[in-house]
Formats: sequence, structure tokens, C-alpha cells
Amino acid sequence: MSTQGASTSSPSSSSTPRWSYDVFLNFRGEDTRKSFTDHLYNALIRKGIVTFRDDTELERGKSISQELLKAIEESRFAIVIFSIKYAFSTWCLKELVHIVRCRKEKGLEVWPIFYHVDPSEVRNQMGTFGKAFDEYKESSKESIENVETWKSTLKEVANISGYDLQDGHESEFIQHIVEKMMKKLSSKFPRINKNLIGIESIMEELIPSYLDFGNNVCMIGICGMGGMGKTTLASVVYDMYSDQFDVSSFIADVRENSEKGHLRQLQKQLLKESLGEINTEICNLLQGVRMIKNRLCHKRVLLVLDDVNHKNQLENLAGEHHWFGSGSRIIITTRDERVLVQHGVLKIYKPNGLKNNDASKLFCLEAFKNEQPKVGYTQLSQEVVKYASGLPLALVTLGSFLIGRKIDEWQSALDYFKKNPKKEIFDILKISYDGLDEMWKEIFLDIACFFKGWSKFEVIHILENCGFDARIGISVLLEKSLLTVTGYNEKLGIHDLLQEMGEKIVRQQSCRELGRQSRLWLSEDLFHVSENNMATDAIQAIVINQSRKPIFIKNWKADFNFEEFTEVFSKMSNLRLLIINELHIPNALNCVPNGLRHLSWNYCSLKCLPPSFQPKELVALDLQYCKFEYLWEGAKCLGNLKSINLSSSANLVRTPDFSGVPRLEVLDLAQCSNLVGLHPSIGQLSKLKSLDLSYCKSLTDLPSLSAKMESLTSINLNGCSKIKMIPEFKGTMKSLSQLILGWSAIEKLTPSSIECLTALEILDLKECRDLKCLPSNIDSLRSLKFLDLYKCSRLAILPENLWKMKCLERLDLRYCQKLRSVSELPSTMRYINMESCCSLEPSPALHRQSSLSRPCSSPFFRGYDESSGGVAFTILNRYLQGLFCQKTGNEIASKRKEDGSKTEFHIIIPGCLVPRWLTHQSTGNSISVVLPPNWCDSMWMGFTLCALFNATVHSGFRASVKAIGDVPHRQYVSRFHFGTCDKDHIWLLYLSRDDWFSTVGNGECSQIEVVFEREPGSIYFNNVGQCGVSLVYKQDMELMEELNQANAQCCSSSHVITYEGWDGVHHGFVNSKRSHDECDDDCDDDCDDEFDDEFDDEFEDD
Repeated sequence: MSTQGASTSSPSSSSTPRWSYDVFLNFRGEDTRKSFTDHLYNALIRKGIVTFRDDTELERGKSISQELLKAIEESRFAIVIFSIKYAFSTWCLKELVHIVRCRKEKGLEVWPIFYHVDPSEVRNQMGTFGKAFDEYKESSKESIENVETWKSTLKEVANISGYDLQDGHESEFIQHIVEKMMKKLSSKFPRINKNLIGIESIMEELIPSYLDFGNNVCMIGICGMGGMGKTTLASVVYDMYSDQFDVSSFIADVRENSEKGHLRQLQKQLLKESLGEINTEICNLLQGVRMIKNRLCHKRVLLVLDDVNHKNQLENLAGEHHWFGSGSRIIITTRDERVLVQHGVLKIYKPNGLKNNDASKLFCLEAFKNEQPKVGYTQLSQEVVKYASGLPLALVTLGSFLIGRKIDEWQSALDYFKKNPKKEIFDILKISYDGLDEMWKEIFLDIACFFKGWSKFEVIHILENCGFDARIGISVLLEKSLLTVTGYNEKLGIHDLLQEMGEKIVRQQSCRELGRQSRLWLSEDLFHVSENNMATDAIQAIVINQSRKPIFIKNWKADFNFEEFTEVFSKMSNLRLLIINELHIPNALNCVPNGLRHLSWNYCSLKCLPPSFQPKELVALDLQYCKFEYLWEGAKCLGNLKSINLSSSANLVRTPDFSGVPRLEVLDLAQCSNLVGLHPSIGQLSKLKSLDLSYCKSLTDLPSLSAKMESLTSINLNGCSKIKMIPEFKGTMKSLSQLILGWSAIEKLTPSSIECLTALEILDLKECRDLKCLPSNIDSLRSLKFLDLYKCSRLAILPENLWKMKCLERLDLRYCQKLRSVSELPSTMRYINMESCCSLEPSPALHRQSSLSRPCSSPFFRGYDESSGGVAFTILNRYLQGLFCQKTGNEIASKRKEDGSKTEFHIIIPGCLVPRWLTHQSTGNSISVVLPPNWCDSMWMGFTLCALFNATVHSGFRASVKAIGDVPHRQYVSRFHFGTCDKDHIWLLYLSRDDWFSTVGNGECSQIEVVFEREPGSIYFNNVGQCGVSLVYKQDMELMEELNQANAQCCSSSHVITYEGWDGVHHGFVNSKRSHDECDDDCDDDCDDEFDDEFDDEFEDD
């Protein structure tokens, strides 16, 4: 969007006049001051038309004639009220002469009103007008020249098409004039300037989503970096809609005026533009606030506050919604989103800059006065557009600069601007930077010079290591539109021109001497400083990114030879940050300054750190993919060191003595494939939180880990294929919550170590193929929530005391092919997966104590080859009994709210028929059921749905239940993703009464329609052969419990009751729809990526 605003130029002037008034009233006070003119004046003011009348507007002590002349000249329209004795006022006639002069010279538009006089009397000086001029001729006070001028002026004005009151009603007459004036004033502004490229699409988004023009009072923020077109956008909205409001005002340059102490003047301007109160005295801001509230609280107001940068400005100009009348809209443009948040502005629009096509059009209009470039300029135009990166300010500024220049001048200018941003652009962008606190400035410069495109979390980590409060700092920069965050990993973005501005600030600080720059980010700059011995203590940070080539150097060399430089960093005494990944600087670490806080040197070719390496302030040491065989000899005193990352350093054989790094919190040795042992001193690291040894394939054992490691929360031994025993723990590990042992050679879990892990929440033993059993004291893991035994192919039984683990929620037993039985499980269980447990036998314990008995369970069961009807019925019954024990649905809802759990039930088990106890059945993937009268009585508990399906590949399908009746069609949708299987399964769902009412809303529907269908994006359709539905009522519970007990007895004798003949006391069947945003991914969010089951329920309107 172009930054050019609408013009209000007069026909005879190309400049934009600064109008003080919309209307100047010329009238004879004795005739109409307290009647017609007063009514007209107030009607104009009520519509926000700024009107001048001489009896209230002139300040005392001023020359009346000079003030009136100035007021006429600064007005857009003049309304001349010809009354019966008008011509007897020489003052009126003198004003009229000046009005006609301004009409000719300045384009002032004149509207004559004939108030109880005939236009011909005015035109020809007849009647009272004739008598007045007879007196002038007889009097010697007025010159003949003046009298003749007045006569010709009266004739000229009377010949202008005007408004004749005659015998009409004054109120209607005045209303007609005001409406005409409103339209005229509106037409003075073009609706959309022809050069406002891209504005149409923006307005299509902005108007319905942000303005909406309802009866509520609404504040709307337009927030973005400088030069993005915020003011232009606000101006367009104002020009398009101001005539639809009682009062409208555009307050420009709020920041600048506020900084000059002119807030009271802005309050006065608001009252003046809104109500025409030109000379209202405001003694202080508080009085101004009261006046604005009192004068505007009953008026429909359109107010634009442009370029706001502090909440105090809003508090004094538009403090609360109730300051303004119904339907008012307050538009605030700012670079600082925080100002809007502090003021409670909920609707915030953020312009994104122009897309490439629109950007090209805007630039070409400025550079060529055409939407297409001239022949020979296409490539250069594309380069300029790319450089501007969609910023309207840059496109207009550069286009204006380049217009009429030769091709070689274009190329030279482009090269220059890439190194030196154009001053007009730089100055506007720098306003946001200048308003930052000193620490935020340093953070911004670091990001601009080094970290564009990096993960926000990684940058925060690095900057915090350097002593910055980076979390709040980056948040501030985001709010001030200096940064953006995109993607799932929250990459930091910065506009190319803002990045260029940051780099220029750094260069300006040093007077362009590289050795005095606070930051270096190019290899050749570091080489130049080293080669010429230019380093100084001004250098704070060096981050060399080999992938970032200087855009203005054509013959750039990727590699520089630093071998001859022995003390590259020795003179940089204030160096805090050093990232020199992939550079080969053999002597780089011989003499680093003590103040260095973060060192990252991936692919370092050194075999160890030199003995002289002793930076006392070092916080983080990141040396991934290095050739280190060992880190250092003996103990090295690095008292502030918190993080060591040596991951993927394949040559590393042993770790150093850690006794000199007592504050170490993170030790990452992942994929150090030749590491054979850890120094025993690791057991004394009381601050260590995370130990990552994953895929250290040569590691055979670990030293003892003592209770002194009170901060340790995570140990990762994933993929350590020679580790056969879990670490030996001496004493209670009170913080250790995660132990990852997957893909290791673990044969057993030592009971003495298990007893020490009372805080453990996650135990990952996936694919520990040598593990045959779990220890009998497994219940010592009293905090365990997730036990992962995926593909523990030799595991045959589970301990019988699992039910004592009162925190256990998730159990993964997939592909435990030798597992024969599952013992009683704790009531806290929410997720169980027993897919492909081909040796699993029927379990009476599972029937007696189903993990689904808790009303907030959401589990998955697979692997059973029992009768699907019996198993499904039994587990569903246990679940429903849990619900039945609750007294009311409200208690269930309250329970869900307390623990964040859900009441939906899902189960997937092998089966070839939909159980007969489902009272409504159909072949195919859909069923429609007519509901009986009063089906939704107080005894009704919910719906049971079922589908028979076969999935040949990993795919997904969904069940949608549509309510049909005298209510809007709303539906419950449950989504399910299923892995590859080679036989039929049944999917059973239960939708509770509570869930039905929380989504569909009531029981007024008379029919439901259930459809099981493929999820969009699934490769193959899950063939649904049958489906069924049942209503569940409280009176069904007794019979279900009796049948369940009978089935449990038969299970103990290796028999199963299938319930094929059961005919419960069901009243019908219903289709349900449930909004389930809170349940999205309930079963998978905390689950390992290996899990391939996912349920996703949601609420939809048909």
C-alpha cells in the first residue's frame, strides 16, 4: 500500500492547504444571530462540521478585520445568509467582497441562502436592498467605488445557485443544507487514491473483520513497523466513512506532539474538529479528559489517533469506551503492540507489506509513472523491489529517487543503498529503535546482525548466557514490530531493511572502523581485523555464518587463512559472544578474554582445549561435530560454566574431570560414538539437570550417581547398545523425572536402583529386546505416569502390583509378542495400547478392574482375540458404572474441570461383527434413527456408537453424528487414526449426556444421522461394513452389571459370554454431536511419536 495520503488541494493550487474551518458563516447578526443562523450553526457542529461565526470565534484584543479575513481564507465553504436588512451592514458587504475574491483565487465554494428575501431583490438591489444603497449614495461615509463594488458583488453572488427559504419550515430547510454540506465535504476527499496499490484487498479484510460498524463502541489497532502504510490505511478508512458518523476527527502525529508536550493541544484539536469549539480553553489534561467525555459520550464518533507510542496518550484522548456514543470507532495506529494491549484493544490488524506484484506496480508508478518498467529496466526494477521487501515507504522513496536516471546510475545507486540505506528510509525505521531501553537496543542489534532465521528459544539461550534478559527483551521487540516469529519452532524474522538498519547503526557507532565495531558478522571482516591487527576492546560479539555472503561483494572468498595469526581475540577484552562455526582458526582459543560468556565452534579441528583456555565468565561451551579426543587435562576451573555440548564428536574417548565446573547444568554427549567412559566426578555435580548420552554406542557402563545430584531431572541412554544395566543410584534421586533407556541392551532393572527413583515420571524401555521382566518392587516408582514397553519382545508377564502405581496413566505394550497376561491396572490409567500382543490371554482381572472405570478415562485397547461383543460390553460396562456412581451430570462436569480429564470413551478391539446389544444396526457406513418421544429424560445417560472396519494401511476416519429436528443442525465429530492391521476391528464410542448438552445443546432433536467416513488426506478408505447405535439409560446398569459378573466367571474357566442375545432395556438410539476442542490430542500430546493412535473430537455446525 502506498504511503501517499488523500489530497485536499484547491483547484488553483497544487499544494495541500491546511484548512482551519469547513464553513464560514456570513450573516447580519441583528437579523438572524439568535434565530436561523444559530440553528444552522449548531446543526453543522453536531455533524462534526467545523464552522466559523464571528460572534463567538474572535479572540478579544485581536483586529476583527484581520481575523475575519484569515478565517475566510482558511475555510473550504462560505455560506452567505441574505436577510431583509443584510445590505444595511457594511461589515457584511466587506466580508462578502473578500469571500468573492477567495472564490476566484483560492477556489472557496460559496453557498447563498435567501432568508425571507427574493433572490431578484438581492441581484438587482430592489426592496430593502435598494433602500440600503440609496442611503449609501446619500451618505458621504462610503466611497462611490466601494458602493459599486458591493453592488456588483451582490449581483455575482445572487447569480450563484443557492437555497431559497421562502415560506418553508426552517428545521427541514436547515437539515437539507447540512446534508448537502456533508456530501460536499465528503466528496472533497477522493475515496481511494489511484496510487494506493493493494488497498482493495486490504480493505476487504479489514472492514468486515475489524471495523464491522455495529452499535458497540470498538477500538481497533493498526500495528506494524515504520513505513508499512499504517497512516495511509487509517486515512483511507477515515475518508471513506467519516460522513457516516456524527463526529469525526483525525489526530495526526500523536507521538511527535506528545514528546513536545502538546497533549493538551491534541485534546483541543479533537474538540475543535469534532464540535467546532475553536477557542475552548483547557487548563490541564484532566480538564481535557472531562470535556471530551462530556461532549462526545452521546455522539457516534470516528476518531483516528495516528502514530501513538505511549498509553498515556490514549488515556488522555480516548481513555475508555464509554467516552463515546454507541457505534463509535476509535482507530489507533502504532508501532508498539504493547500500547494496544495495555489499553485493552482487542482487535489489532497487522499489515504485512505489499505482495510482489503490487510492490512492482507501486515502484513502477513512482519510477516510470506507469505500472510497467521501461524497456531495459525490468531486471533492475525487480532487484529494487526485492530489496524493498514489500515496504511501501522504501518503494516510493527509491522510485522517486531513481525516476529519470540512466541504467548505469540505477546499478550504482542500488549497490550504494545495499551498503548505505537511504536516509529517508533509515530515519523513519530508526524511530522505533531510538525508543528502546539500552538493553533492548543491544538485543535488537545482536538479532539484526547475527540471528535472523534462528529459533527464538536458541537465541534466548545464547543471549541469556551473555547476561541479557532475553525473554522479555525479545517480547518487547516483537510488540514494537521490530521482529516477527514464524513457524512451529518460532523462527525469528526481521524485515530486510530493519536488518540493514541495525547493521548500519553498528557501523556508524565505529565510524566505519572494523576494529571498533561492536559486532562482526562476516568472515572477511574478521580476517581483515586479524590481518591488520585492528582488534580493540570495542568488539563485543562475533558470529560468523558461512552461509551468509556479503551482498555487495562480488568476488567473495568463502575461506580465509587464519593460521598465521596467533592471538586473534586477545585484544578483544570485552568480547562476550563468539560463534565461529566451520572456520579454521588454529590458534583461536590460545588467548581468549576472561569476559567471554558463550563460545560455539562447531567442526573445530582441535584435539583438545589449550591449557591457556581459562575464560572465567564462560557460561556455555558448544563444540559439536569437533575432533576432540578429550576436552581438557586435569581439572579446569570454569566456575560459571553451565552447559557443555560435545554431541556428535566422534573422536571423543573420555570426559574430563568435572570438579572445576560445579555449576554445570547441561551435559550433552549424544552420538559420541567412541566414548567409553565418564569421569567419576560427574556424580558430584549437584547442579546438573540434564545428562544426554544417547547413541554413545561404545559406552558400557556409568559411574555411580549419588543423591548429591539433587537437580538431575533427565538421563537419556537411548540407543546405548552396550549398556546392560541401569545406572547405579546411591540414595534417593529426588528430582529425576525422566529415564530414557530405549534401544539399549538393558537386561533387567536393579531393584535397589528402582527404589531410589521415587520422583520418576517417565520410564522409556522401548525396544529393550533383552528385557524379560520388570522388578517386583516396580510400585516403588510411585510418581510414574508413563511406562513405555514398546517392542520388548521377550517380556512375558507384568508385575501383579501395577495396580498400586496410583499415578500411572499411560502404558504402551505394542508388539510385546510374548506377553501372556495383563494384571490388575490402576484406576488412573488413561491410555493402554496392546496392539499385536499375539500371546495375550483373556484376563479375569481386566474384566474385574477395568482401567476405564474412571469416568474421565480415554483409553485404547487392542490385541484381544476374545469375542468382541463380550470384551466391548465388559469394558464399556465398567466405564458406565463409574459414571453411574456419580450423582449428577454436574458433578461429572465439575470433576472434569478439576482434573482436566474428559468423559468420552473409545475402544478398538479385533472383531468381525457389531455386537447385537446395539439396538440399532445397519450395513454400510451410515445409519439414521428416529428418536422416541421424551427420549432425553432424566434417566438418559448417553449414546453408544460402533463401527466394524478394516484398515490396510495407516489411515484415518471419523464418526459424525448429526442432530436433526426443530433446532439448527449441529453435530458431534470424532476422528480416529489407525495403524496397519490385517483383520477386522470394531471401534466403540460412548458419548455422555454431559458431552451432548455441552455441544449440541439440548434434547429437542427428533432424529439423528450417523456417518463413518474417510478422513480427508487418508490414502485408502477404511471399509466400514457395519455400524450400530444404542441409547443408554440408568436402568440398564443393573442388568449390565449382572451380565458382566457372569462373563467374568466364565472368563476364569476360559469361556466367554458374547451377549449376542442380550436385549437391554433401551429406549432407542440417538445421534450426537460434541464440541471437543479441549479433548484434541488428549491421547497423544504427551505420548511418544511412535504411537499411531489419535482421537480428535470437535464440534461443527452443519
